[in-house]
Amino acid sequence: MKIKSAFKFESLSFPKVIPGFFVLSIFLMFFGITTKAIGQVPNLLLCDYEGNIAVTNVYNNIGLPNDITVDNPFKTGINTSPKCTKLTVTAAWNEIGFLTFKDTIDLSKYSGVAYKIYAGGAATTHLKVVKNTDTNWWEDPNNTLTDVTSSMVPTLNQWVADTIHFFAGGIGLTYGFVLQPQVNGVYYIDDVVLIGRKPSQQRIGLKNLAAAKGKNIGTAVPIQTLLLDNSRADVQLINAEFNYSIADNDNKFNYIEPQNGVFTFDRMDIFVTKCLAEGRQIRGMGYVWHSSNPDWLVNGNFDRTQMLAIMKRHITTSMLRYKGRIKDWEIVNEAWAAPGEEGNAHPQIRKTSVWYKAIGPDYIDSAFVYAHRADPDAKLYYNDYGAEMMTEKADSIFAWLKREKAKGIPINGIGMQSHLSPSSGSSLKILTEMDQNVKRLNSIGMEVSITELDYGLTTTTAADLLTQAKVFRAVAKVWIDNPNLKTLIFWGLIDHESWLTLPEYGGKKAPLLFDDNLNPKIGYFGIQDLLTGEKEIVTPPLNLNARVISSVAISLIWDDPKLKYGNVDYIVSMNGDSINHTNSLSLIVTRLTPGTTYLITVQSTNDLGVKSDNSLPVVVTTKFPTDIENVGKSDQTLIYPNPVEKGESLKIDFNRTMDAVISIFDVTGKKIFSERIIGDRYNSPILNLEGFYLVNIISKSLNLSRKIHFK
Repeated sequence: MKIKSAFKFESLSFPKVIPGFFVLSIFLMFFGITTKAIGQVPNLLLCDYEGNIAVTNVYNNIGLPNDITVDNPFKTGINTSPKCTKLTVTAAWNEIGFLTFKDTIDLSKYSGVAYKIYAGGAATTHLKVVKNTDTNWWEDPNNTLTDVTSSMVPTLNQWVADTIHFFAGGIGLTYGFVLQPQVNGVYYIDDVVLIGRKPSQQRIGLKNLAAAKGKNIGTAVPIQTLLLDNSRADVQLINAEFNYSIADNDNKFNYIEPQNGVFTFDRMDIFVTKCLAEGRQIRGMGYVWHSSNPDWLVNGNFDRTQMLAIMKRHITTSMLRYKGRIKDWEIVNEAWAAPGEEGNAHPQIRKTSVWYKAIGPDYIDSAFVYAHRADPDAKLYYNDYGAEMMTEKADSIFAWLKREKAKGIPINGIGMQSHLSPSSGSSLKILTEMDQNVKRLNSIGMEVSITELDYGLTTTTAADLLTQAKVFRAVAKVWIDNPNLKTLIFWGLIDHESWLTLPEYGGKKAPLLFDDNLNPKIGYFGIQDLLTGEKEIVTPPLNLNARVISSVAISLIWDDPKLKYGNVDYIVSMNGDSINHTNSLSLIVTRLTPGTTYLITVQSTNDLGVKSDNSLPVVVTTKFPTDIENVGKSDQTLIYPNPVEKGESLKIDFNRTMDAVISIFDVTGKKIFSERIIGDRYNSPILNLEGFYLVNIISKSLNLSRKIHFK
């Protein structure tokens, strides 16, 4: 069948805009904010190999003897078109390409590539985005390729439809892309289509969506950036996306008062003027901090009275200058030391601070009192890191804030810096604990701001960027759901400007919302989904299958439902009771009752903790034990799997704590492997054996042997 330019795969569907989004659109229109870009972007046929081509350069294997257009030799199933392209893969760089987009097609309007493939090799396909405009891009050592991998291994010798979502890389305007199957073989490819972004995947401007919910979203900005011409792309990006700003360094003590009593507000004045002119609110720093202090202050040997006077002068002078224009101020920063930072076993007031040394612990109270006197209408915040989740430091700060409130110290809220990383835990853990923390702060009348959000990566695969997006979504969910958390700020605009990329801070990669080309990453669209109210349909796992592997164990396997932001968890239930949570697509369930029937279902859980319905159930019955299993009422030792596939480990479940020696013998009786185990379970190393072997377990209470087949 000939494919027209309005081609859509039948398997591709786009959910209707929910009523909440319609209400939001009306709100934005009322305030003069266009919603024209909210509509569905149509799919765009790039090439059907029958004369319909939307780009100026379609090639196959860079001129090698492969036919760009051939007769379709397999006119069956989903592809009965007469023509397609043939690709013979003998090397990793063999590919088909679609180039010279830059002047004609804006890839930022599309979320991925759909195509049909007939595979003679069991390969995933890599999509590589070409960002160089050189005609001979493959010869240019400076060319940049963003590598995004399909999650599908095509069925051999059958036409199948595949989709690669490249918006995870935030590619924006680019030169084109190539498709590279990763296993040698002969491939036929047809009907290559760009998938138009859904409304939630198009950039509306986060500030507009946030404002509609009474929220602020902001970024830390180097003042030199805002001193530049408004025609610059980075300045335009700030103006388009954010309604809130903080100066990343230029408002700190050493910039504002570099000499004793000498204030330099020139750059900060321009920052404030330009932000307000663009409609952005500003967060100020009256910073009383242990860092970023000028030498004259650190080495001045001032006594308590002198230091209090310096503090009062600095805070008062800064706040009076911007009274009525800057309404939120971070007054004291990082006054609490986490366990171990100063040799302390538990969180404590930081004693190495120049302010603590000269004044004592009440310097914090004095700072807030001076700030309130200077501007009684301003909201005053304490700011710190490591207190976002339910940590010991967060507990200490919460207890301290309760005491401060009881004393009448004018603290309005706390800034949670939120420099998050893989060590912070899963996105679901971050969401749960941060939400709990924000709610308990609300119980004592404390407002909260997220003040320095970032998430550094060590690698930037599509999976890494998806993990980052989940974390940003988790924080944004807490921000949207809690009325006492009004402001969310990213600590920087684009990746390479982040402090986390510096070697002294770990040389992390891609920690922010926009990449180095000012393109939004998948985390951007994750936040936009939440702000627009688009609710993902969480579908249950597919094709649940159960296999009995012994009288006391079964093996479960299921297919990934491919949720938009991936699964965080699967919940396995037996006879209506939840028995296990796993992030894997399979599970061995042990310690069952022999000869018993079980009804099993599995649920999906998305990155925000939303659960699916149950999967279609499967029913299995465990078998009765055999002599070779040596399973009785007093001993339910299980050795599995049998056979052991290549790359698998041998597993033993003792059903009780054992001190045993596990040995493996070949058919001649030669000992191949032996190891002592103390515990109730054992996983062997990958043994790379082939054939039949005897596994022997010896302990004071057990002498068990079993023949195992290693493939």
